[in-house]
Amino acid sequence: MRELLRAVAKTVGGSLAALLMGMAVVKIIAHFIGPEGVGFFSLLRQTQQVAIALAMVNGHTALVQGIASQEGEARARYISVVFWVVVVLSAAVLLVFTIAPGEISHWLFGRAVSGTPAAFRLVGVSVMCGVAFTFASGVLIGHGLVGRASLVQFVNYAVVAILAYPLLMIGHGVTPADYGWLLVSGTAAAALFSTVMVWRARIVRIRRAEWNPQSAAAARHFFTFSSGMMVAGVVGTAVPLAVRALVVRGFGLGGAGVFDAAWTLSMSYVLIVLTSFSSFYLPSLSAVRDPVVRVEIIERVFRLAIILMVPLVTGVIVFKPLVVSLLYSSAFTPSLVIMRWMLIGDYFKVMSWVFSYTMLAYADIKMFMVTETIWGLLTLAGAFVSVRFLHSLEMLGVIFVLLYVAYFVVMLQYVMGRHGIRFGKHAILQPLAGFVVIVASSALTWNDTVVRWPAAVLCVGAAALVSWLLLSRDERASVRAWIALRRTAQL
Repeated sequence: MRELLRAVAKTVGGSLAALLMGMAVVKIIAHFIGPEGVGFFSLLRQTQQVAIALAMVNGHTALVQGIASQEGEARARYISVVFWVVVVLSAAVLLVFTIAPGEISHWLFGRAVSGTPAAFRLVGVSVMCGVAFTFASGVLIGHGLVGRASLVQFVNYAVVAILAYPLLMIGHGVTPADYGWLLVSGTAAAALFSTVMVWRARIVRIRRAEWNPQSAAAARHFFTFSSGMMVAGVVGTAVPLAVRALVVRGFGLGGAGVFDAAWTLSMSYVLIVLTSFSSFYLPSLSAVRDPVVRVEIIERVFRLAIILMVPLVTGVIVFKPLVVSLLYSSAFTPSLVIMRWMLIGDYFKVMSWVFSYTMLAYADIKMFMVTETIWGLLTLAGAFVSVRFLHSLEMLGVIFVLLYVAYFVVMLQYVMGRHGIRFGKHAILQPLAGFVVIVASSALTWNDTVVRWPAAVLCVGAAALVSWLLLSRDERASVRAWIALRRTAQL
């Protein structure tokens, strides 16, 4: 547990800083432009993420896994082969954005929108830069330099935040292309920064492109792992993009901005936990062959996820009106009716992730691809019904929580059957206790549009108490000793 906490601590600072910078960007857009501006920017950003997943064959995880599971000459060759693969693919993606930006814009908006083709051409440039820093951060994580890798996303969002304020101050002079330039500036800075970090670490030297039996084997390793990841990754990024496109057609850019506020706030804080865990979890599982040790790692991470998520989710639930007001504006209050459902789903999302990541660690790509694809298509189908037939944004949140409850059940069955994990009475009561606290806190603040501080403090206190009780006696003693040490150091 201590080793895992150290790994999490190395990345959580950078991830939190990146999250805050990302929120600052959205806050600036919300302040100057409103929901419409946030809706348009979210479409561009999500399009960028889909394109990066395609250009990388969603191979960031495959790159990390390949580096962690190999050594010496084989590792060096693997990195070079992956580099040349993504160079070719990202050039192809850039070509699509260059020659068909109008078609991309028309598909997303359902109609021709003035100025958007220029914005999507710039998205293509940002994709090239995004692939560069994604590759570099994968190399850093694969070599265990997770602290440095966590700074890359911070640089990306920090540069965008710094430039967004003076750009959007001009108000009506903002064009769609200006949003594209913001994306380019952030990814270009992150690409340069991450490349310098890899160079200074002296951990890799890219060789010239060549094709021989060894290179072919490295390419097969990468594509075997990343092909399934690409399907799952493209579904994971394309489905939110398609949902946003549906919302734009049903509720306009303002509705897309409201939906993006709920989606972003629901996902962003969860990504801190997921990113922090994955920097330790995936390499550790990939390197383990002993089934007993494997089960111990999975159980430790699952337990830590519950301990961290119960107070975290509860805090966001009870303070969500304040969070929306601070990070957006009062114009985004309608997003609360979506968030109140999605935040419950976040609890199941993180627990499901702990189990689903075992598929990646042991290259069960077919199962991962099938489950991710099915759940992505179900999400899209639910969004279509919600927007086109029910004309309800709140139903998007309902669909979210229902699907993640079902996904958790499926992933639980998977690890029990594949890895022989057996949960005793105590292990079952832990997530159940957390769920009770989260649901009770949500019910108590269900219709609140302002924070009721007595209720909020009560709910957060109850969540913290549950997490404290979930710690073992030795872990509580370690926490007390750490607090005492910090007090002594301050004195």
